[in-house]
Amino acid sequence: MKIENSHLQDDKLSSKDDLANWQKLIIDERLLDYYNNPECVEDFDRTLDEIERTI
Repeated sequence: MKIENSHLQDDKLSSKDDLANWQKLIIDERLLDYYNNPECVEDFDRTLDEIERTI
C-alpha cells in the first residue's frame, strides 16, 4: 500500500528501529500532556476491558 501523505513519504528512516518525525511529534505531545496532568490518566486494564466489551 502506497502512502499518499507527503509528510509521511518525506521521512527517511536510517534503520528499521527509527521513528519517523511525525511519530516523534505525537509521542512528545502525549508525554507533555501526561507531565502537565499526571492525575488525568486512564487505567489501562479498565480501558482495555471497556474496548473488549464493545467489540
